Amino acid sequence: MRYLVEKGNNIIVFDSDPKKITEANDFFERNGLVDKVKLTSVLDIRDVKKISDLIQYLSDNGLILSSVIITSYPRSAAYGVDFESVSAEDFCEHLASHVGGYFNCCRAFANYMAGTMGGSIVLFSSIYGSNSPRFEIYEGTAMTVPVEYAVSKAGIEHLARYCARYFSGKRVRFNSIAPGGVFDNQPQSFVERYNFHKTGKGMLSPEDLFETVFFLISNGSSMINGQNIIVDDGWTL
Repeated sequence: MRYLVEKGNNIIVFDSDPKKITEANDFFERNGLVDKVKLTSVLDIRDVKKISDLIQYLSDNGLILSSVIITSYPRSAAYGVDFESVSAEDFCEHLASHVGGYFNCCRAFANYMAGTMGGSIVLFSSIYGSNSPRFEIYEGTAMTVPVEYAVSKAGIEHLARYCARYFSGKRVRFNSIAPGGVFDNQPQSFVERYNFHKTGKGMLSPEDLFETVFFLISNGSSMINGQNIIVDDGWTL
């Protein structure tokens, strides 16, 4: 958020967790960024009515969106169990939450943007959206790649491509970003196995994604539409 503000952007922030909205507001206050924040709102991307209400608020207050960045990751209650234990119902529930939530946002925000000045919508995927998992790097840990995660991310990448074509001529672009693994104090054995496949740094930090996000919402990427940008230090080569 701060990175985008420092690049001269006014921002709107929404999250399904009220605590995170409070933390965001505190952050903006401490860092003197309040004048750059036009709205913070509690919003669950699975709630079509709330998204519609937000769009109406934007319209009523003359707030024009030039870009939307969707990083949310709603999960089903049974998320993360091993493949043999995943029920069809839980699998479908997760896809409905994750891919369905992104679909809700893409349709609502794209239609709003198409009626104003157009813009760029960026969806967050994963290297496992277009590449099969390397299960061996998770051995000896409680970690894995849930099947619902991989299939959801693949769906998000295709959603971006589909919407790019569907909204052709309406000045709204859609692209996805597929990050590699981001370091978050994972077990050392996992980090070592993961970094075996690196070509440089290895596991990413969040800051490694900032420039790519900014590029995709900037005029510099005006000819890029329907693409999936992999940011993984060459890990999937």
